[in-house]
Amino acid sequence: MGSFKTKRNFLLFSVVLLLAAYVWLAINMMLEEGEGFIVCPFRRLTSLPCPGCGLTTSILLMLHGEFATAVSLNPMVLLAVPVLVGSPILLLLKADKCFELWCRFEDYITKGKWGWLIFLIIAINWIYLIISSLYERI
Repeated sequence: MGSFKTKRNFLLFSVVLLLAAYVWLAINMMLEEGEGFIVCPFRRLTSLPCPGCGLTTSILLMLHGEFATAVSLNPMVLLAVPVLVGSPILLLLKADKCFELWCRFEDYITKGKWGWLIFLIIAINWIYLIISSLYERI
C-alpha cells in the first residue's frame, strides 16, 4: 500500500498540500517585485539553488504568460503547473482512482526498474539550476 495506509490519509495529505501551495502562491502574488525572500535553507547555507529553487517565481511567470522565462528559471515548472491545475480536478472527480494511481506509482518507483528516472530528471534539473546561478554571478 505504500506511504499512505488509507485513502482518507492520502486525500487529507493531498488537500492540505495543495492548499498550502495555493496559499503560498497567493502570498507571493501579492508581494511587489523584489519583495520576496529566500525561504530555501539549502540556498541560505550554500548560496546554491536546490532542485526546487525558483519554482514559485516560475509558476507566477507562467500565470503572466512569460513561458520561456518561466522554463528558463526552473524547467520543473513544466511538471508543477499541470500538477497544480490537474490535481484538484482529479481529486474531486476521481478520488478513488487517484489513490490507486498513487499506490501504483509508488510501487513502480520503489520496486520497479524506473525509479532512477525520477532521480535523473531531478539531478539534471539541479545541475541546470546550479550552472545557471553560477552564470548569473559572472
